[in-house]
Amino acid sequence: FGTSLTSLVFEVNNFEGTISTRFGELTNLEELAFLSNRFEGTIPQTFGRLTRLQTLHFAGNLLTGTMPREVCALQTDHNLNALSSDCAGSPPPVECECCTLCL
Repeated sequence: FGTSLTSLVFEVNNFEGTISTRFGELTNLEELAFLSNRFEGTIPQTFGRLTRLQTLHFAGNLLTGTMPREVCALQTDHNLNALSSDCAGSPPPVECECCTLCL
């Protein structure tokens, strides 16, 4: 991965597997989306290092667990203004009190 990337979108590609913690090394990202694939597992807490993010989307996958507090902190401490995941339903696949959109 190049550290100069500012936008990275994986949308409707049928990618599967877990989301790598190495994405947390792309510190210049302003937009990161994993929409509508087949990613599973949990959302890495290393995403909390992405302090330039403005949008971050995980909706439409097979992810589970809780949105890391490090990611939620990006909304209050930095510029993250759009965060989505599969946090609708009872119980939700992903627990996310800080998401701006739950699908």
